[in-house]
Amino acid sequence: MKSSRFVHSIPGFFKDSENAFLWPNTPVCIMYMSVSDCRWKLLGTAMESLVAFSFFLCLTWSKASGDLHNGEAFITYSTDDDYRCKRFDFDPSSKATNNVHIQLRLRLFAYNAAVSWIESVSKVGFTGCVTVSGPIDQGLTIYMTWIAFEPADVNRVGIARVNNVPFWTTGSKCIAVLTDSQFNTPPSLVFLTVIHTNPLKNVHDAASIWAEEVTATEFKVCLRELKNFDGIHENIRVNILALSSVPSAWPIPIGDEINFPNDIIQTETTKYSFCKQITFSKPFYRIPEIVTTAEHDKNTIDPENNAISEWTRSVSKTQLEVCLKDIQRYDASHDPITVNYMAIGYIDPCYQVDCGPYKYCQVNEADMTYSCVCNNCTSSSSKDSYSQQVCDSDGVTHNSRCELDREICLGNTNATWVHDGPCPPFVLERGRVALHLNTTDVECKKVTFKPTSFQSNEGKINVQTSINYFNSTASFVHDAAVTWVESVTYLNFKLCALKAGRAERLTPDNGLTFVDYVAIQESPAGAAAGHLRMPMKWWDGTTCETLKFEQGLFTKEPYVFITAEHSVLGQKHDAATLWVENISSQEFKACLREMQNFDGLHENITVNWIAYESLQNAAKLNTNQQIVDFPNDESPKEDYHNAFCQDEQLPGVYSKVPTIIISSGHISGQGFSDRLIPEFNSIASWVEAINTTYYRLCVKEIHKPNGYDPVKVTTLIIGL
Repeated sequence: MKSSRFVHSIPGFFKDSENAFLWPNTPVCIMYMSVSDCRWKLLGTAMESLVAFSFFLCLTWSKASGDLHNGEAFITYSTDDDYRCKRFDFDPSSKATNNVHIQLRLRLFAYNAAVSWIESVSKVGFTGCVTVSGPIDQGLTIYMTWIAFEPADVNRVGIARVNNVPFWTTGSKCIAVLTDSQFNTPPSLVFLTVIHTNPLKNVHDAASIWAEEVTATEFKVCLRELKNFDGIHENIRVNILALSSVPSAWPIPIGDEINFPNDIIQTETTKYSFCKQITFSKPFYRIPEIVTTAEHDKNTIDPENNAISEWTRSVSKTQLEVCLKDIQRYDASHDPITVNYMAIGYIDPCYQVDCGPYKYCQVNEADMTYSCVCNNCTSSSSKDSYSQQVCDSDGVTHNSRCELDREICLGNTNATWVHDGPCPPFVLERGRVALHLNTTDVECKKVTFKPTSFQSNEGKINVQTSINYFNSTASFVHDAAVTWVESVTYLNFKLCALKAGRAERLTPDNGLTFVDYVAIQESPAGAAAGHLRMPMKWWDGTTCETLKFEQGLFTKEPYVFITAEHSVLGQKHDAATLWVENISSQEFKACLREMQNFDGLHENITVNWIAYESLQNAAKLNTNQQIVDFPNDESPKEDYHNAFCQDEQLPGVYSKVPTIIISSGHISGQGFSDRLIPEFNSIASWVEAINTTYYRLCVKEIHKPNGYDPVKVTTLIIGL
């Protein structure tokens, strides 16, 4: 077996007739017509337009040093077609001569053998034709890939000739090609293309073509008529290209061979084709164009008793799949076959380039070189954006880790990352608001922040709230209630609460309801916070929205707290239970369920959220957090007014009753098929009683046929 593997990377670009730069492989669209030779085309800046239509194709035209031109076009081959032809016009600036040589090959995804030929070759262009062997049950998209060059371009590395094929009537015909001592060893790459001269568009002369018995001094070119006894074959020529290596000036970085041992029985899956996929030694910058030719060395099958057709089935930046068929019976012995190929394009200049930290490799398409540039930082979408500031070793706060890395890359700072979260002392305001829900089911109250707490230019305020009946004796369990906030500014906000039921049940505290709140601006160190916009409008039931964390932000499931913020003010029918669904280290889902079914249009609701693994680095925050499991595996107690309640010890000793913020969590979906999906659920949680040593936590959720789902309630406890 001859050895061949030629890999090189060639930069290059060209100018059109208007002296404007064009990229290699610039796509140019053409539509060809079925009426005579009518067509319109767009090549460079020239355009001609006429009328009628038949099929569309897109041509890629390239020029590079060494006078190599190449292109690719597709046609749609219908079930009624006997053959299809298409005209390729060279760019006027190509300086081609009438001695131009063409190699043309096919790419089609189907397992159908097809053959091609060229005709009407001149210095201005050529016509390429294709026909398919056997019937097809649906239309095919067939790509014709070609290269054009002058014989002098390959003088030092090979031969380029046009040989006549003598008259023959049926079966196969082979002609000998002498290499005239051009090669010391067998040429590594051989490519062949059939030329029809007279008559034109003669499908009866369609033939498979392959190289046979390639040696250093000679080889054979063999043709086999596509259909047996298809008439006289004459005035046929062959473009021959034999190379010891790819000319260095051509933009063909890989010229190689694929060996087909053909020692397995073909199957109907591939329509009894042999197919093989290979991986390029280096990835391409764009998908390359491929030309191929099959090559055979006689083993048991004489060329007179053979026919070989190969085609490219698929190609990507990294892989190539080639298929072939020979004429032997599917369960008979098949000789090994080699397929020579050239991949036309440019190796990715950034392949195996390590730009180091804070930089990425960028390709300069004009000359196909690369440069290392600093990362660009793009802000998150407004829907799920959140403040993930970082603090550097100089005490400077950056809006994101990316922005700090970019400043380091640009040489604007020598500082290093210290921690997530802003550098200045973290600002948090907390409190407890009393509402009265004895004679009404809803009440709102304006809460004013301390004048020095927050700044107007430091970002949005994030408010978290929870119901807390801290005055309760725990001998009475209240109805479920929900909270939300409105009109949040850096000066104040409005806090609202709505009690479930119909206010018919008397309470020992005459409806006195307390709401704990925590307000922050920017996120504390080690945390992320933001505002998640829910669907703009929903009319009934449940709505959910997913928020994805920045990649690598959390290494485990974080604590997550959420509170609804209403933009449509004074609408109590927007009141909703709110819980977190399917928390993970990558994302969580916020879900809202209207308090009363069919309660009208709900719109412009935002969820304030905060997530963290630990707040131990947050300045001057005495915080603890607990996760309380509610298995809910039995019926709720009537004494608890059909709620699930648990008493929990506070994780420390407090001199005053602490602020407590809670958030319910639920798991459903894959692996939890017995759980209620959010659309059929509703979860409310609240603190029923609290002092300096313990608190009672209560949960209500919708009943399902076989009981209740487990719920986890996360608690954030802040105090002294």
